[in-house]
Amino acid sequence: MKVGLLVGALIAFGVFGLMPQWLNSTFGWQVPATFGLGLVALGIGGGLALLSGLGCILFDERLHRRRPPRFFRPTLT
Repeated sequence: MKVGLLVGALIAFGVFGLMPQWLNSTFGWQVPATFGLGLVALGIGGGLALLSGLGCILFDERLHRRRPPRFFRPTLT
């Protein structure tokens, strides 16, 4: 979950923080910061981070279930 939240937060920062600046400098467009969403961009970025975290959990569970089960034999009886 931690990795997914971090990845989602970095993607949201890239989309809402860096992309408008890049579009302004590269193409000369007049794109407002956070695409004009203001504080709503924080909610959208948080939702994106949560979805990314849940996706990482599902991926990890699917990967864990594909492995063969582990059995431990007791050594001391």
